[in-house]
Amino acid sequence: DEAHRRMARILGEDWESKYPSWSCCCGTKSCSRDYEYGSLWLSTLEQSELNASSSLNTEAVDTFVFDFLNDSESKLPKSLKDALKKAGKEGTPFTMLINPPYGQSGAGANKGGNKADVTKTDIAMQMKSVGLGKAANELTVQFLYRIMNIVKEYGIKDFTLGLFSKPKWFTGTSFEKFREEWNKVATFVNGFSFYSDEFEGVAEGWAINFSVWKLSA
Repeated sequence: DEAHRRMARILGEDWESKYPSWSCCCGTKSCSRDYEYGSLWLSTLEQSELNASSSLNTEAVDTFVFDFLNDSESKLPKSLKDALKKAGKEGTPFTMLINPPYGQSGAGANKGGNKADVTKTDIAMQMKSVGLGKAANELTVQFLYRIMNIVKEYGIKDFTLGLFSKPKWFTGTSFEKFREEWNKVATFVNGFSFYSDEFEGVAEGWAINFSVWKLSA
């Protein structure tokens, strides 16, 4: 609810019903389930997550399986691609409110979120090819990299992103080169921090940030 309120500070009340929105890692729709949208697209990696939440956000234009870090845009529904094109052509707002998976490369998995295969994605390979290899070790940053490129590709001038993430990418030295690129198109406008165990099933002892960004191609 607080995330939605922070988005409203930027976009105005009832932004969910006013502006198109894509939740590109919706899982079981925790970010959108208590709100009704006017133009909503929901995608996630696992069909089982969509099955488990099939009764939620039934107003969505399209709900579909999409691997955001690997799949080609050719797999996106036409309705979503048309909405992105319209936002770029007409300068109308487009929004995202997402809680990407937390994880970074490491020797196996542990409670800190290390996952040995984090860098084995198409997006990670793209990042490495342009000299952003260290930043590709963080899943959240892989999501940000693709979002940034989508904004550029469609020429969107008014894109608002609400993001749950670990704080590390804000200040860590491994992310300096990525932040240089990110800050060319993105501006921080709002946010807050909270304890990780506010999320059900998440280990305590670390912080989670929610940040709102304005992106423009």
